[in-house]
Amino acid sequence: MDIDKIPPDVFVKSVVYGAHQKYGRGRVKIRRVKSMKMVIKAAEMCSYDHIAHGFYMFGDYSFRVHTIFDEIFDGPSLHGMRKDRSINMELVSLLDTFFDDMQHLLTGRFSKFIDWAHIQEVPQEYLDFYLYSDLLRKNIEILPNVKRKDVASYYDEISGNISNLDACLNHVPKERLLLYFKFTDLLEGVLIVCRHRNFNYYEYKAVMKDLAKLYKYDVASLLYPYLETMKGEDTEFEKREYNERIEKRMNVVPSGLTRLEARIAKRGFKPTLEELDAEISSDMRDLDGAGKKQVLSILGYVD
Repeated sequence: MDIDKIPPDVFVKSVVYGAHQKYGRGRVKIRRVKSMKMVIKAAEMCSYDHIAHGFYMFGDYSFRVHTIFDEIFDGPSLHGMRKDRSINMELVSLLDTFFDDMQHLLTGRFSKFIDWAHIQEVPQEYLDFYLYSDLLRKNIEILPNVKRKDVASYYDEISGNISNLDACLNHVPKERLLLYFKFTDLLEGVLIVCRHRNFNYYEYKAVMKDLAKLYKYDVASLLYPYLETMKGEDTEFEKREYNERIEKRMNVVPSGLTRLEARIAKRGFKPTLEELDAEISSDMRDLDGAGKKQVLSILGYVD
């Protein structure tokens, strides 16, 4: 069998069919995120280069594979897939040991799978990025459901999380970075207000739901090192699809941020200068001498 002669759609269908046959009832746990990594890992194992891929929101990702999935997935998981004439059974047999090796990840808990996809598989230079971006996304998803008495305490955690992620964004183009900064300014501003004022909890929940919704796929998607980590031969298709997706996000995020900013101000969650000054003073007290001097230098107070 000459693997290089297998078309991408046949390769993907054969890998998915092989997993469907191998895992029995366990296949219902293999949804699209796991299936994507399974196909890419199978391609790497076979040295099959006709599928290009790079690291995106949930680890290694291919727009080509995603497109093929749209053709073969009837539901959210592998459950229900049927064999057709295009399946390459020789390839399915070749991957038998691969399926055995991957079973604990593919049919096990999603949290264990994500630890593998976002730690073991991530290029070394982007490990910290995935660590802090995963943490920020998780924290932002939690915030709308935090109990009223605990909201104020989240400012320090979120602020530290943002600072750590900021240090990992050297790969992000400036125009995208500015949108991320505007989002984090709004997020931190709401938490500052909750720390300094008696706030309306129901209005807080509404604002945080809006922030979480905009961040989850729109703002967050602007930050991932997809092009920087791309491998494989099908790069023109991947670049085109990726750039089209980013262009859509760039058309959505600025207007979304503007609407959110107005909504936040209307609901009384825009911090005053006094509240911002209080937070800066508090942060300054926590710095050592060198740190304070650096901040004062940036602000123009010392040479």
